[in-house]
Amino acid sequence: MAKKNGKKFRIYIVGTGNVAIPLEKTTSFSIENAIIDASDKDSGGYATGIDGQRSWSAETTLNYDFAQTGQLALLDALIDPDVSTEQNVLIGEDNETGDIAWSGSALIASASFSGDNESLVTLDISLTGNSPLTKVTKA
Repeated sequence: MAKKNGKKFRIYIVGTGNVAIPLEKTTSFSIENAIIDASDKDSGGYATGIDGQRSWSAETTLNYDFAQTGQLALLDALIDPDVSTEQNVLIGEDNETGDIAWSGSALIASASFSGDNESLVTLDISLTGNSPLTKVTKA
């Protein structure tokens, strides 16, 4: 398996084309299985489990730029209680034939700003999956 450059691992907002969230610095993506404890007195002293509900989330840190409409659209959706925060997203690589990514619907869970002395202001955005994931291979 070929190693991948993290620069190409992005969060894309799906609409008319896949548009990467602008000015991303870092991207993380997590898929989880809430394992249900199935241990009993006959488990031989070891915990046993069964599959539970799956969940997923993604986080990104951006260099904040108020002129970037893609960043503002995410913030506006989170701030306005009359607007749904649900976004169709693609997480992974979407550059070359054979690239693999995961597609799903996510809710914007949080946004937080940070500004250290003599550094760029950053914006952290957290997404919580709101649908099953679909593996996508770029044709």
